Amino acid sequence: MLRNKPMMMFLFGLPLLQCTLYNLAIGRDPEGLKVAIVNGELKHGLKDCSQYPLTGCNLDLPLSYQYIGNQLRKDLITSFVDFLQGIYRDCNWPTQIADIPIKIEDPVYGPRNPSFIHFASPAVVIVFEFYLPMMFTVGVIIQEKVAGILERSMAAGLTALEIVAAHSIVQAVVLCVQTAVMIIVMYHVFDSPFIGDFYWTTGLLLLQGVCGMCYGFLVSVSSDSMTTASMLGLGSFFPLSLTSGMVWPQEGMHTILKSVGWLLPLSLSTEAIRALTARGWSINHPTVYYGYISTIIWIFLFILLIRLVIKFRGLRGK
Repeated sequence: MLRNKPMMMFLFGLPLLQCTLYNLAIGRDPEGLKVAIVNGELKHGLKDCSQYPLTGCNLDLPLSYQYIGNQLRKDLITSFVDFLQGIYRDCNWPTQIADIPIKIEDPVYGPRNPSFIHFASPAVVIVFEFYLPMMFTVGVIIQEKVAGILERSMAAGLTALEIVAAHSIVQAVVLCVQTAVMIIVMYHVFDSPFIGDFYWTTGLLLLQGVCGMCYGFLVSVSSDSMTTASMLGLGSFFPLSLTSGMVWPQEGMHTILKSVGWLLPLSLSTEAIRALTARGWSINHPTVYYGYISTIIWIFLFILLIRLVIKFRGLRGK
């Protein structure tokens, strides 16, 4: 690794690049959109506009330039209420009559108008934490298998457990650097919400990285070539990321998918990170410690599967 400087630059630069591109390209409000309105209420088009006064109580003029405008805005109800209150105010009527019978206060968590980029940020961090160690592990192990380094090491007396432990120690250092880079870029440079406990959040991210590392070992011992390992890794990327709540919350998924989606490695941990960073919940909350429990269970499950695959394929060592 020390001799392969381009690979090390890639490992440490990839999280920086991915987090930066995500914050610059995903989830931001569109700007500079051109909108044209076709309204058939005016028989002679814009010529009729001069016949209508711009102020005062005029209930006979077409009021729909406003209805269409409200459809283009995010907050339909609030905008339309403001429009009606303006009419009531011009006519000297009580504006309370035009309002909805519910007073909407400021939300407990987050801003009144939340953005998609802040909703998806925790899931993006979790996905990166899982797949970057996984792909790095796959690349290193497969490269050693193809070059014959792994077989020579085991022939010299190393066991499979010792090889896994050695790779885990080295990759743990890389994982810590990658985690630090992602936290700085996501929550400091681009100012995503982070009001929770730093240590519990970092601990869960590192555990998720270990889980991805274990999954990478499983893919590595199950594959004989980089092509097979890449297909296994990338083939599982989209199902796991899409069902983790990154693009759409699990509450809005199909009932069948929602019933099994929470069992996947990234689902509960994503909700836990979102609860830690955006809501400030502690480890005592079920959403948070469920994320920890799920990640730990998947780590041990991957370790068990690695051991079974090694025994099944006849590799030496315990």
